[in-house]
Amino acid sequence: MTARPRSPCCTAAESPSLHWLDAPAPPAIVRLALAGRAGAAGGYGAYLQVMAHRPRGDDPLAFETWVMQVLTTFDRFRLLCACARATGAPPA
Repeated sequence: MTARPRSPCCTAAESPSLHWLDAPAPPAIVRLALAGRAGAAGGYGAYLQVMAHRPRGDDPLAFETWVMQVLTTFDRFRLLCACARATGAPPA
């Protein structure tokens, strides 16, 4: 994956957490989704690990703590994908 210059609407000063990557093949997108990118914590892999450790039993405090960990971990990463459409093509 190669970094692409940010557009003027998304400068580092306006959104330092936003980063554009060209991913030419699906395996590169899967790696990004699971592990995040170099220099930034994230990826859905950490979220999936937290999901896998749901507490057993009837302890409401343990369950609430786990739910907060799930939501917090999920909120740390977003993978946005732009889809180009040919002129005149019907919407997907």
